[in-house]
Amino acid sequence: MPALRQGGGFVVALRDGVWLAGADGALERMIAPAPYDTSKHRFNDGRCDRQGRFFAGSMNQNRDANSAALWRVDADHGVTRVLDGLMISNGLAWSPDGRTMYLSDSHPSVQRIWAFDLGAGGAPSNRREFVDMNRYPGRPDGAAVDAEGRDRQIVLAQLYRRQTDDEGRERGYRHCADQADDKETALRKRIMV
Repeated sequence: MPALRQGGGFVVALRDGVWLAGADGALERMIAPAPYDTSKHRFNDGRCDRQGRFFAGSMNQNRDANSAALWRVDADHGVTRVLDGLMISNGLAWSPDGRTMYLSDSHPSVQRIWAFDLGAGGAPSNRREFVDMNRYPGRPDGAAVDAEGRDRQIVLAQLYRRQTDDEGRERGYRHCADQADDKETALRKRIMV
């Protein structure tokens, strides 16, 4: 899960830690070791907020406990655990104003998307259910928010797309293959939007 660096290259969260990589993708140096037991966890999904802070969620590879977390990497390369109690952290996105953070847990026993208030210091608070995906086929895996602030959760496991407004009300939900000749084309179209 790379994120662009202001000076060029990427910030990359890998199993063993957070790295800086060049524009060509070659790893340059580790800026922080993994903040978890690497025999049980790995980073899974991440991206930067409007302030340039890199957030990366981990996953419990054994899928036997809600022991994964969401981590924030600040400009000084400090890594802070900002959220606990996840199994498979996924689908990280923010509202256009940067004040609401969306995060999902894609484990079959959870399948929820939450909304959080995101304070100026980068700490999520006021966790609330945004969408219970258990009512739908597939699972939440990846997310983006459009310019109007509607969360467009991408559900890759079954190639479904669900569009909601800022209150979590459903605006549309259908199989992506309905819009393309094959599932691979549908997947590419959804990722590129």
